[in-house]
Amino acid sequence: MQVKKEDLRESILETAEIEFLKKGFKAASMRKIAQKSHTTLGNIYNYFKSKEELLDAVVGDIPSQVENLLRGHKTHPVDITDANAVNRALDEMNPRELGIDIFLNPKFVILMEGCKDTKYHKYKEEMLLLGKIHVLEHLKNAEQYEKFVEILVMTFFNGILFIAKSSGNMEEARSNFIRLYKLVCSGFIKECEIGEKYHD
Repeated sequence: MQVKKEDLRESILETAEIEFLKKGFKAASMRKIAQKSHTTLGNIYNYFKSKEELLDAVVGDIPSQVENLLRGHKTHPVDITDANAVNRALDEMNPRELGIDIFLNPKFVILMEGCKDTKYHKYKEEMLLLGKIHVLEHLKNAEQYEKFVEILVMTFFNGILFIAKSSGNMEEARSNFIRLYKLVCSGFIKECEIGEKYHD
């Protein structure tokens, strides 16, 4: 039975996502992707003109989704130096409504870790900067915490990537994300308290 063109295209995309996730863009083999998709290398190029075009199709609109989430998150203004406010906001909101599934998507992991030598090679750097800006917008005295926020954001993103790669299912991943978020915020709150005592 002949495989439908759209089904084969989806199979190629699913296989490519796994290959890019495991090996990164540079080490991923188009030939292996073809084999695992049960098609030929030549046929893949009927769907995607290049490996770069295949990567674009795999990641889709994840970059713009993440950017819009970080830039538009002002609709949930929470002072992250207030532990009660953070916990209350998280407990009152459905994790799906927070948009955290985007960060737990394998495509996001590929963008953050597997895109060396592509047009996305500065993606992680850009996300860390956006994350820093986002966190500073939630602070009252942002300037005095700027350097520490860089450390916090780097730690948080690395934690997200670990969760995305190691969780057994999306429910577990969401739960671990919330726990990480609370942990990072509580650590930041402690740092703020220490800083205030130091400056008093």
